[in-house]
Amino acid sequence: MGVNSAAKTTTAAATMDWFHNLNISEVDGIEVMQTYFTNHQHDNNSNRFSPLSYTIVGVYLVCICVVGIIMNSLVLLTFWRKPKQRTPRNYFIIAITACDLLLGAIGTPLSAASYLAHRWLFGRIGCEYEAFIQFFVGLSGIYLLAMLSLDRYLIIVRQVCRVSYTRYVVMITVCLLSAFIWATLPLIGWSSYQLEAANTSCSVNWASRHPKDTSYVIAIFICYLAFPVMVMLFSYSSVYLLTRRISCNSKKKFGSESRITRRNIRQEGQLTRTILMMIGAYLLSWTPYSVVSLWAATGNPRDIPTTAAVIPAILAKSAIVWNPVVYVGMNKKIRDGLIDMLPCKSIHGETNGTNDSSRTTEELKMRPLRRRLSELILRRNSPVTGCPRSTVCVRAHVNDHPC
Repeated sequence: MGVNSAAKTTTAAATMDWFHNLNISEVDGIEVMQTYFTNHQHDNNSNRFSPLSYTIVGVYLVCICVVGIIMNSLVLLTFWRKPKQRTPRNYFIIAITACDLLLGAIGTPLSAASYLAHRWLFGRIGCEYEAFIQFFVGLSGIYLLAMLSLDRYLIIVRQVCRVSYTRYVVMITVCLLSAFIWATLPLIGWSSYQLEAANTSCSVNWASRHPKDTSYVIAIFICYLAFPVMVMLFSYSSVYLLTRRISCNSKKKFGSESRITRRNIRQEGQLTRTILMMIGAYLLSWTPYSVVSLWAATGNPRDIPTTAAVIPAILAKSAIVWNPVVYVGMNKKIRDGLIDMLPCKSIHGETNGTNDSSRTTEELKMRPLRRRLSELILRRNSPVTGCPRSTVCVRAHVNDHPC
């Protein structure tokens, strides 16, 4: 009896400490306490996260933050230093990169610090802030990729070739504004943001069975998962079928693909492959988290092991790294721009550039003189050399001339 009383006292004390650390008002107390007991019902089973696991995940998230900030900053710096790369279509890439940089700079560090401390450190307001940033960037990313897919469809299939900066700015603004509104709704009463399984990061209250929470989860999955994925599948299947048909028609008419057709298909295909790789990286990062969230929303959250809930969450946070990796790896111009910004490359390039420039200038100055000398020599010595006064002979003599 005494043991049970002591255990209850210890649990109550731990509960009050957790409640006090959140620094919330009494109005939120009942809901937060319910979340606490939901998250801690299985603290004594084998699913509990070990201190070493918390530390490993924390170090991993720190690395993700550092790498994500550096890579996304370099991509944005490349676009800033290379005005020719700031095409309307690349505005989507700039927007996605800026969102990833935002998350890596002011969102994920909160979760990383909490994992290293083995508990949430930033109270109720920090919980809502971290969840809002994470959710806003996630929603923005999938809608921007869906809009980029639709742009590919309109240009390649519908042949809407008129490029308008205003149109692309409006499309991007609609995506970001829509994501901002949906991420704000839990802050004003439609669902809520709560601590996740490991109590070191926050997200939408997937596990709640309250009608307002359930309705929000259903709306999110329809509007921000099913609909964008359908748009992307439709757009790229249409693009693929059209390029296949053009290629087949070209082969039937000319016996092989014409040079113009091959060039057009290659150019559009390269950009399409880049976007497909970005979509694949995004879905690879977010699909496991979506599956676990759907499991929590439709099944019994207590059946989800802590590890199975944490791994998809940290995989989703890793998405800030994959977009710059894919874009730099698939886009030669951006890759060359990044290489040009390296200090050793700049010094080496300036030295070689100076020598090449001076040599090119000297060659340009000497070329007319060489040609005139060669023509003069040919006129005088053509009976001896027997060389016909042709352009080929003049060029050959110019190349062999010691000047």
